[in-house]
Amino acid sequence: MSITKDFFVACSYELYAGPNEVRDFIEQATPESPMQYMHGIGMMLPAFEQKLDGLKEGDSFDFELTPENGYGERFSDRVVPLDRKIFCVEDGKFDEEHVFMGARVPMQTVDGQRIEGQVIEMNDEKITLDFNHPLSGMYLHFTGKILEAHPATDEERAEIEALLQPHGNSCGCGCGCHDDAEESGCEGGCCGGCH
Repeated sequence: MSITKDFFVACSYELYAGPNEVRDFIEQATPESPMQYMHGIGMMLPAFEQKLDGLKEGDSFDFELTPENGYGERFSDRVVPLDRKIFCVEDGKFDEEHVFMGARVPMQTVDGQRIEGQVIEMNDEKITLDFNHPLSGMYLHFTGKILEAHPATDEERAEIEALLQPHGNSCGCGCGCHDDAEESGCEGGCCGGCH
């Protein structure tokens, strides 16, 4: 059967990415540990799903997505310097276990959206996070094989829906602020529970 909406799909793949002609190996899903998803419900990039539409179990694929069809372009306004004190834990000490150069730090916007930023610069006053997707601005080259494709069973649908359920405020402090912890009354401990 050909892949269409509400199909359970398992595939192996290798992903290579780069901002220009040069592509670096990024990740893979092996036949022993394949990527599994339900087609057409928004779990994957729309352009990725379009490339797999109509394929069948056993089919191979090899395609490239542009930044526009992948994770978008990079934006300078998504690089944000934040006060170092909001990365302090309850005792007022800086959370160096979770906040260091290159670390991906979960944060929350004022409207409660969970986002992740990568630490790209640190000094005594500011921690600069890049909130662009790590693959933004990149051309994505996928090669792989469809290992399984069939209409999703009730059990598979339930498992996937459970994975998609929001898990609430991941930080535990309930302030929903992180852009301005001091004004919300969290002082410096707002991010302590994020990690």
